[in-house]
Amino acid sequence: MEFEVFHPGLLGRTDVIAVDMIHYAGLWGPSFSHHPPNNNHPRYAADTSTEGVLRFLLERWETDGNVELGDLQEHTVTTHHFDSDALQPVWAFLNPVEALSQRDLLTRVARCGDFFIYLDDQSAKLNFIVEELHSRLRESGARGGRIVDNALSQACFDRLLPRWSDLLDDASPEESLWDQPMRLLERDLGYLSAPGRITELWDCHTTLVETEHDPDAYALNTLCRNDLLFIWRTDSRERRIDVRPAIGWYILPSMPHQPRYNLERLCIALNHAEGSETPAWKYLPGPKSIRSPESSLTQQQITGLLANWISSSPETEVPHPYRTDVQRVLRNLDRHVAFTSNRRFASAAELRFAPESPYEGLHLLGNPGAIEAGFVRSEGKSPLSFAVSDDFYWNRRILQPLELEISYRAAGDGRLWLEYDAWGGANLATGPVDLADDGGEATCVFKLDDARFGNNQEGGADFRIMRDPGTTISLTVVRLRKK
Repeated sequence: MEFEVFHPGLLGRTDVIAVDMIHYAGLWGPSFSHHPPNNNHPRYAADTSTEGVLRFLLERWETDGNVELGDLQEHTVTTHHFDSDALQPVWAFLNPVEALSQRDLLTRVARCGDFFIYLDDQSAKLNFIVEELHSRLRESGARGGRIVDNALSQACFDRLLPRWSDLLDDASPEESLWDQPMRLLERDLGYLSAPGRITELWDCHTTLVETEHDPDAYALNTLCRNDLLFIWRTDSRERRIDVRPAIGWYILPSMPHQPRYNLERLCIALNHAEGSETPAWKYLPGPKSIRSPESSLTQQQITGLLANWISSSPETEVPHPYRTDVQRVLRNLDRHVAFTSNRRFASAAELRFAPESPYEGLHLLGNPGAIEAGFVRSEGKSPLSFAVSDDFYWNRRILQPLELEISYRAAGDGRLWLEYDAWGGANLATGPVDLADDGGEATCVFKLDDARFGNNQEGGADFRIMRDPGTTISLTVVRLRKK
């Protein structure tokens, strides 16, 4: 296997593996990316491209007992930019055995770099080596900027790709690259921790940050616990509202109820409130940010507009399960959910879905029908498809018996059964259950002894609730538990 920085000559080939890229028409080989749009197989969809590649390698190891990738030796792995989550997937394909042995560290480095969060010194130093080298060779722009520049990317890969194995064990040889970013991070972690600097506004999904300088992005995203970062400069009238990168830039399978904030609509409301002929606020779609160099609005006015904007956002932008999750669960965490979303349900004994409840590890896909008075009411014959949180159960070779319990109300006769992703087939059917048709609440239980749950059903689902055509059913609770 070899590496090439992406170029048009790689299009139209099935022997090209694309990592950490948006999808280009003509990229016909495997894809591993968390950038929208992408062409991933749902089984390898993960919060970072590094984690997606590691999933693929782990499956190979569990299937064949090795990860030599003999069938891919003539393939080319490519990406179109340079950052930690582009370098590491390339390195992992070229060094698959070592990549699996360093799986936890590689994951931490990728999440640190892409989500701009501090997890530990080792992952931060490794990520800063990548960022600082890129910044110095670029000679302009802020550290951490993502740009498509083939010559620059090639120079960065030439410098670090042959040395990444050694640096994972000891980052000290590149101290000249990571030392200053670490100092800036430590400085602003202390600065922002001072009383009065950070205020969490949970009704607005916003963290208010009062500062006299532009804080380090890693310190900012580490200490702030909400999705939206409202930067209020105390030394000027400059104002800024950002969607944190973890939420605004990527697709996070660990957060299937992930919001998609429409900052452009907020920008219009802010400019209307300013009342000036020339717009005071500018919307920047790339970094998911709106900024004003000199706003006349007070904090109370801006936070009031934020609250109205959040409350009026449609379900397609801020789903109800996410709103509920913020108020009942996420506000009680000591850090933003992106720190731990990939292992939120890893030690859970049971997952649960209930309408109008927070996300509890089972996610109802698509538009199932009306949600009313605590029920998901669904008519006709369309299945109700669910995805299971991957940290709870994903693609397991060593099987663990599971039990799925469905509580429902039925209007009339009919039958209900499951189709689930098992090692015997992606849509293995259970036996049917006759529905109780008295309109009262009833429960049925399915024992799943051979579940795979590798996201292999349509839309990346793990199981779907089937019923006879014309059967109307109202779900109240679905529970999946380990026996």
